[in-house]
Amino acid sequence: MKSSILVRNAGLLSMVGATMWFVSNVLEEIFHLYPPFQDHSLFVPNQILAISAVFIVAVGYLGIVWQGGVTSRFGKTSVWFYTIGYLMIVVASIAVLFTHQDETPFFLLFPIGGTLMDLGALLTGIVVARTAAWQGWTRYMPLIYAAYLWLAIEIPFYLGAYPETGPGPVPMELIQNVGMFLVGLAIYKNTVKATS
Repeated sequence: MKSSILVRNAGLLSMVGATMWFVSNVLEEIFHLYPPFQDHSLFVPNQILAISAVFIVAVGYLGIVWQGGVTSRFGKTSVWFYTIGYLMIVVASIAVLFTHQDETPFFLLFPIGGTLMDLGALLTGIVVARTAAWQGWTRYMPLIYAAYLWLAIEIPFYLGAYPETGPGPVPMELIQNVGMFLVGLAIYKNTVKATS
C-alpha cells in the first residue's frame, strides 16, 4: 500500500484539489455563480470544477494516515470522518446538479457531511499535533487549518453571519483553500521524508 501511486501522491493531490477549489471560488465570485442552480453558462462547469476539487481534497487528506501523521485508531477514524464527510457533500452536490433542485433527500447529506468534515478536521488536527510524528510546521498545519475552518467559517455560519445561499464568505473560503493547500504541502513534505 505504501508504494502505491495514490499514497505517494496524496499531498500533491491535496494541493491540486485546493488550487482547483480556489479557482472555482474566484470564478463563483467574479461571475456570481452562487447556488442554487442557475442558467448562467459557466454555472455547471464551475460546479463540476468545485465538485472535482472537493473529491480530490477528500482523497488527498487520507495522506495524513498514509504518511504517519496519525497512528492511533482514533486518529485514523478522525481522518476518515473528514474524508467521508466531503464525499457525502460530493454526492449531494452531484444530485443537486442533475436534479436542479435543493429540496431532495440528497440535500440532507450536506449538513451531515459538513458536520462529519468539521469534526474530522478538528480531531485530526489535534491528533496530528499530539502524535508529533511530523516535525516543524507540518506537525501543526492540520490544526491551524481546522482552527481557521471553525473560527472563520463554521461558527459564524452556525450563528447566522453568512447566508445559506447566494454570496457566501468568499474571502474566508479562499483563505481556507490556501490552508488546505498547506495541509497538502505538509503531507507532501512528510512523503518526501518517508521515501528519502
